[in-house]
Amino acid sequence: MVVEKKPGVQVRNEIGQIFRQHNLFEFKSPEDALGIDEFAKAMAYVLLYKAEADHANERPLTELSLTMVRAVRPVKLFDALRSAGNAVEETFPGIYYVTGQMMFPVQIIVTSRLQPASHATLRVLRNNAEEADVMHFLTEARSVREQGDLQNIDAVLQVSLSANNEVYDLLKRRDPGMCQALREFMKEEIEDEVQKAQRDKQVTTLAAAVMNIKKVLGFDSEKAMELVCVPSELREAVLAALG
Repeated sequence: MVVEKKPGVQVRNEIGQIFRQHNLFEFKSPEDALGIDEFAKAMAYVLLYKAEADHANERPLTELSLTMVRAVRPVKLFDALRSAGNAVEETFPGIYYVTGQMMFPVQIIVTSRLQPASHATLRVLRNNAEEADVMHFLTEARSVREQGDLQNIDAVLQVSLSANNEVYDLLKRRDPGMCQALREFMKEEIEDEVQKAQRDKQVTTLAAAVMNIKKVLGFDSEKAMELVCVPSELREAVLAALG
């Protein structure tokens, strides 16, 4: 995920202290590993983002930053970085700066150590997120209107939902307005599921018709599908349903 900072804008949030013009975020779910290899891949993504610009040095190293977000402290990664000659310091609670052999500013955020009042949005990324943090996140998210910010919110929501299904289910039962908020954020995902359900229903209906034709007329599957007028894009699925 890339967060663009407009020229001249001062970010007062603790997390935004290292921000430059182009700020890449890597969110790790609670089950994801975060070792030295994952760190190296994230660094490579930043350099690839720089290299894919339309013009030479359009995204200078001085205007890039990397933020990695994880629920718990990656002790082995910190040890590996220090062994390689880098410094890892907790500049603010839960926010670790990595300095030394870095080409651009790098910070690693440990959500379980963040201050609740200031960073509820990122605290929802951990397992067993607190209801108060989830409520605060959803309330703030409903006020977002910019498309880019909505995509960022959606990325956070996907990780948080996968880690805290029970909390979200409880809030949805307790507060109908919260259910509506989730539907708004997940509109595309819901529409995709509806389309998939409609397609599955269509395939089941066509497969039953093809099976009846085969039994009554003794046709093979291909001829039966031609008679039923099965669309070409559904033929493979219908065949699979026939078994």
